[in-house]
Amino acid sequence: MIQLSATKECEAGNSLMKKVSVGQSLSGGRLRWYRSLVSADDKRIEEDGVGFPPADVRQQILDDEGEWKIIITDGDRTRAALILREALGVSQSKAMEHVRSASGVFYHGTKTETQWLSEKLREAGIQAVVQSGSTAS
Repeated sequence: MIQLSATKECEAGNSLMKKVSVGQSLSGGRLRWYRSLVSADDKRIEEDGVGFPPADVRQQILDDEGEWKIIITDGDRTRAALILREALGVSQSKAMEHVRSASGVFYHGTKTETQWLSEKLREAGIQAVVQSGSTAS
């Protein structure tokens, strides 16, 4: 079982929230996310889920850790497209666009997402490398 996590904690930029923490993890082969908010009067709100996080949570994670990428180094690219299609719910044509990318980049996302997807590729006998695609701000 892979257990990975990424967490960002920051001071909120408004008078209503004092602190916001967001994170993503892999547990039992499933992608998970969470957000924890602390208000100015110390009330706490927690939310979490399975799968990809809401867009604003995902963007906070990307802002913190930068974008990561998967590059396929060896293996059946048609099978890789099927894995992408199943994992992300994209069309077969969209999945094949990723596989045929001139840059060689199969997928861009958060570090945890790329690690999750690359593990699915490895399980199918497809060799892939996860690399930092940009620096965090």
